[in-house]
Amino acid sequence: MDIALLNNISPLVRIVKIIKSWVLSGEWIDYDNVYTYIEQGTADFIIGGVKYTVAEGDAVLIPPFTHHFINVTSEEPLIQYIFHFDLHYRQERSHWKRVGIVHEEQRKKWPEELQLAGLFPVVHLQHSERFDLKRAFLVMHKEFRDKRLGYELIAKSMTIHLLAIFMRNRQPEEDNEQGKVTKGWAVIKKSIDYIHKHYADPNLDNDRISLESGVSTSHLSFIYKQQLGVTIHSYLVHVRIEQSKRLILHGNDTLTNISEKVGYASIHQFSKAFKKVAGITPSRFIATYAKELREADH
Repeated sequence: MDIALLNNISPLVRIVKIIKSWVLSGEWIDYDNVYTYIEQGTADFIIGGVKYTVAEGDAVLIPPFTHHFINVTSEEPLIQYIFHFDLHYRQERSHWKRVGIVHEEQRKKWPEELQLAGLFPVVHLQHSERFDLKRAFLVMHKEFRDKRLGYELIAKSMTIHLLAIFMRNRQPEEDNEQGKVTKGWAVIKKSIDYIHKHYADPNLDNDRISLESGVSTSHLSFIYKQQLGVTIHSYLVHVRIEQSKRLILHGNDTLTNISEKVGYASIHQFSKAFKKVAGITPSRFIATYAKELREADH
């Protein structure tokens, strides 16, 4: 994507957020573009099977339908400035407010939204550029929070500004660098897909995940730890808790029903796992986030 092409886009900003993570951040695939700035900490980003080590001052661009896995590697928390956006405004996509693929219509691939796919996804910003980026992002974040008249237009202009900063900091040789595919990624990807399909089964365990992935349990455990920095079980727990958050925020189920839907035999086991991963109890999570996010979704 040449920087001149920024003249021809009309972005739609969907979500603007600041995230702080101490441990595994998880694995996603989104229907829109994702722009991330690393404000603090270090992490391994595995994007489309290629590992990139990112740190403070790095910006990351992830195009739609690209699997990405984030593992925090620093002792201090990872702080990310993140926004999700379409490169081109479309009325039929403008009402989508959630991250991740929820509806079948969100699986449609629009070629115009894949213009970032050919770029090297990580750039390191000079200190002066970091200040400029943070100032623009925080303007966007405040506008989204306050939702004053015309906030969408300000977000559109800030997106072009932030994309220009990213493009300006690219190194020419980066676009020719293929990157090194993460060792064992095909097996990791297969196991991740299996976990996402079967996390609701309370009997799902390391042995079954390994069997379905076509390798021994010891080998799968080794490559998870070596490449992702986590155990198979901790990733499974992460998926279950992230799914439970979605059910809490975008549904009306009881916590008991939600715990069963994400693979826990009892509400006690679920609550214990939730607090360990999220740092708060499910009931506190509801009190803190549910009302705010439901209102933002309308």
